Amino acid sequence: MKKTVAILLAAVMLLSLAACGGGSTSSAAPASQAPAGNSSSSQANTPAPAKDPVVIIAGDPTSESDPGYYALSVFKDLLEEKTDGRYKVELYTNQALGNEVDLIEGLQLGSIGLSLVTVASVTNYDPDLLIFDLPYLFDGDEHVEKVLFGDIGDDMLKTIDSNAGIKGLSFFKSGFRTTMTTNRPLTSLADIQGLKIRTMENTMHMECWSALGADPTPMSFGDAFTALQQGAIDAFEMLTTSLVDSGVYSICKNFCESNHVYTARVLLMNQSIWNAMSAEDQKLVEEEIMPEVVKAFNEYNESYLAQSIQKIKDSGMNITEIDINELREACQSVYDAHPEYNDMVARIRAIGK
Repeated sequence: MKKTVAILLAAVMLLSLAACGGGSTSSAAPASQAPAGNSSSSQANTPAPAKDPVVIIAGDPTSESDPGYYALSVFKDLLEEKTDGRYKVELYTNQALGNEVDLIEGLQLGSIGLSLVTVASVTNYDPDLLIFDLPYLFDGDEHVEKVLFGDIGDDMLKTIDSNAGIKGLSFFKSGFRTTMTTNRPLTSLADIQGLKIRTMENTMHMECWSALGADPTPMSFGDAFTALQQGAIDAFEMLTTSLVDSGVYSICKNFCESNHVYTARVLLMNQSIWNAMSAEDQKLVEEEIMPEVVKAFNEYNESYLAQSIQKIKDSGMNITEIDINELREACQSVYDAHPEYNDMVARIRAIGK
């Protein structure tokens, strides 16, 4: 069903781009039908037909309460307003057009025009982005901001263009990943030994938990939630907001701000749509619209995170602290296994000093 929808949406996008791209269209009546003696004035007084707006199909893999959906909504409103309706964004949420992988593939194929996804989901198409999934790469939120919105972030957006064939518009800060467990509170590295934990199907994430002595088990969220309920796995690691929204916190007893990996998001646009934009519209998006969208996302995300943490506290979960330096040292083996990232790691860490 989703493939059929994607094909139909692709057809709509192609027709929309064709309309925007021009082509000669005559609106005047044939000369033989024009009133005698008044042909030139009739044509002069006939307004040129308005072009149909370029329709951009936006796919959102989250719910309408998520900061990602909010950011896409702000982008939609600003683009439509600031271009006087030359563009129309049709926003589909709750994975109506597929999960993150489906959306990225749709961006490449042209059935999707716009999407905001996690950087981790793009690494299969742009391996250079895996560097952001190295454990304990960032020292804190300020360090993240300097990297994502500085020269390094600009360079990494360009690799998405070149490696994945998709236009990267901007990164977004989501937050550090944290951990919830069913029975075992995490207070030291020793507590992680043998912990069976659900992870994403992401090389760096799995290597991180292996280095910490856990047993990482990559699986889909639906399968993992059931496995957690049945005791087949001991722990779940995600963004704090996702752990709360998904209901994981309702079946776990312990919460630990392990902050092992930072999750960033990235707003992506189909390359053909971007290339069809005028230079003026491209400048409008990059210099006027995106700063407002990023600001709106950040403000919403901070409030969203605060609400999630309050829900965890109100639930009566056992909240533990852990020695981050001990975990960082244990994860050095992950860096040793990936010397290809040494130069970029040095650049990133230099910014944090």
